[in-house]
Amino acid sequence: MPTTVLLALRRRTALRRLLSLAGYLGGVAAIVYGVLLFNAGAALSDDTLASGYWLTGAIIAMFGTHEVRQAIRTARKPDPIES
Repeated sequence: MPTTVLLALRRRTALRRLLSLAGYLGGVAAIVYGVLLFNAGAALSDDTLASGYWLTGAIIAMFGTHEVRQAIRTARKPDPIES
């Protein structure tokens, strides 16, 4: 993400928490839906494949949210001497 966006999110804690909540809750919802879809479908059906996509998407959403939070924590203004 661009540094200006990360710095803006660092200043706005309410927006940062809302985005984190949306990312993590979205990941949890995708996990629950993927597990339900897997258990409801027959073996080796399209439902099994779709549940794999939902579970993979959930992992990506949760991991991506964590990575963005880490980037926000470490974001700082660029040093004018270095640029």
